[in-house]
Amino acid sequence: MLRAVRAGVAVVPGTVVVAAAYADAQRVAHAPLPPQLLVRAASAAGVGVCLLDTAVKDGRGLLDWLGPDTLASLVADAHAAGLQVALAGALRAQDLPVVRAAGADIAGVRSAACRDGRRSGALEAARVRALRAACAATREPASR
Repeated sequence: MLRAVRAGVAVVPGTVVVAAAYADAQRVAHAPLPPQLLVRAASAAGVGVCLLDTAVKDGRGLLDWLGPDTLASLVADAHAAGLQVALAGALRAQDLPVVRAAGADIAGVRSAACRDGRRSGALEAARVRALRAACAATREPASR
């Protein structure tokens, strides 16, 4: 399916296909791609980005399902295959150091940026500023 999507959007300049999997895939009835197959599927399809998220939006986040070592291993495998990696799934400001340490290229946040920490709430400038500050605090040293 990813190959077909990639072929279908190839005519649109600048379009990027993202292969996605869910850390909590076992909770989803339609049996989506399990996280351990994400890199292999993305690489085989010739897409450039992998996204690991959570399917069920019940407040349990990515780090409730996969530990830092597992995330770092997945990111390393993806980078070795020439893929970028986005990590998401109820990430909060305090989770960003783990995302950085795992080597992810992108951290996806929604609830953490919205009023009252609710994913359906409006974006809140103070929360966005706090997330930006957390990202700045987790930047890699220039020597790396």
